[in-house]
Amino acid sequence: MVGAGYAGALAVPVLRPLLADARVTGLDPPDLTARVLVRIPVGTVLWEEVAFRGVLPPALRRVLPGRQADAAAAVLFGLWHVAPTLEGLAVNGLDAAPARRAGAVAAACLGTAGVDVLFAWLRRRSGSLLAPAVLHLAANDLGVLAAAATGRRVT
Repeated sequence: MVGAGYAGALAVPVLRPLLADARVTGLDPPDLTARVLVRIPVGTVLWEEVAFRGVLPPALRRVLPGRQADAAAAVLFGLWHVAPTLEGLAVNGLDAAPARRAGAVAAACLGTAGVDVLFAWLRRRSGSLLAPAVLHLAANDLGVLAAAATGRRVT
């Protein structure tokens, strides 16, 4: 489903700019390969899944009731994405107006908090970190590949 979403966005010219990311466009093939095969799987997905789906929820459940612990974990996962969102806005020249930047950061935090709810549900449903990790990896890796494909079409 993730791949179909990215393929659909690539196929519709008006949606392609939404996939563009200067952090990816300038990568040469070896760097792109390293990002997709090492940095994202190990440095992002593995780390975040262990921390945010493996360690944090049980720790929060020691001090908070179930739904409050889940909400706190989702908020923390959303806030974890403030710095990369600000970086992405800056690199792509989208950070000029403070109000727009704040809105984009808030939207990214809400979006990733929502993603945490899905990933946490997959974790509980499967009893494993593998299910959310596979979806997380698909979303991140395919997003980078879609951004690379968009950049290569533009340049």
